[in-house]
Amino acid sequence: MAFLQKRYNDIWYLIDKSGGKPKWIKLGKISKAEAKTVKSRYEIDQTYLKLDIQSDSRITFSECSTEYLEWAKTHKASNTIRTERLIFQVLSRTLGNRRLAAIASEDYELFWKRLKPNSIRLRIAAIRALYKFAILRKYVRKNVGLDLKRPSIPLLPPRHVDPKLIEKALSIMQPRTRAKFEILYYTGMRPSEVLRLKTNDIDIDNRKITVRYSKTNRFRVIPMHSKLVPVFKEIFASKNGNEYLFPGLTHDHQVSMRDGLRKACERADIENLTPYCFRHTFATTVLEKTKDIRAVQQLLGHSTIQMTTRYATALDYRLR
Repeated sequence: MAFLQKRYNDIWYLIDKSGGKPKWIKLGKISKAEAKTVKSRYEIDQTYLKLDIQSDSRITFSECSTEYLEWAKTHKASNTIRTERLIFQVLSRTLGNRRLAAIASEDYELFWKRLKPNSIRLRIAAIRALYKFAILRKYVRKNVGLDLKRPSIPLLPPRHVDPKLIEKALSIMQPRTRAKFEILYYTGMRPSEVLRLKTNDIDIDNRKITVRYSKTNRFRVIPMHSKLVPVFKEIFASKNGNEYLFPGLTHDHQVSMRDGLRKACERADIENLTPYCFRHTFATTVLEKTKDIRAVQQLLGHSTIQMTTRYATALDYRLR
């Protein structure tokens, strides 16, 4: 038997007396209707456990998230893992002992009533990734994260950086790090696309770079800037047989470019410079010189022209 109680500072608690000794579960500052919803879900979950219903695995949220984070160590970037771990720690305080298959989308939505849209989108992405992993492990049959509605956020114009600032950052980087960012700066590729480049994607003789793995799953060929020819030749001269240009220690390829950039920015006293700034600066520079928005769309690998028009907006704003 479970019942609700509202205590200090308008905080709701769920008290479960079915096991003899009362079990107190803190729900937080939520409305009475929301507290009743949690109580109803909790009672259904407990009924499933008593009847031993095996339609889905009985793995709990805490158990699955722990297993997922262990798996992520060899499949995801360290920054992503750090963010997801913090999100799961907060969720586990209330949902940790509940069966993953019995948690509904409404239960998750209680956790971000007062959060900003970007924070909500981060949490939804983490939950969707967790359920995707759980489906592959056959712990659940449905991705509840897909029922969570992501709040819309305004698309801001991409940030153009003064090329002199980028050149300053490049001059301070270590050779291996500089190679990655030079490719980023002279092609406009996404950071993940640069890190996934393989030896057979580079055609120095015909000055072409083939992008096979992209965010939009679109195959494209990019012309090679003359300044990248010596960069690729140096990479090939120092390769040790790995098919990736930038092999990782725990992954087949490196998964993040932020650490190398952060160290260079600290030495050069540069603030607010991210890997995507190199891509944005490339796009606005090409658009300013060619005035051909379709060509920029193809170079960047955008699936729609609407995404590329953001660079035209940024260029107009910069030229005012």
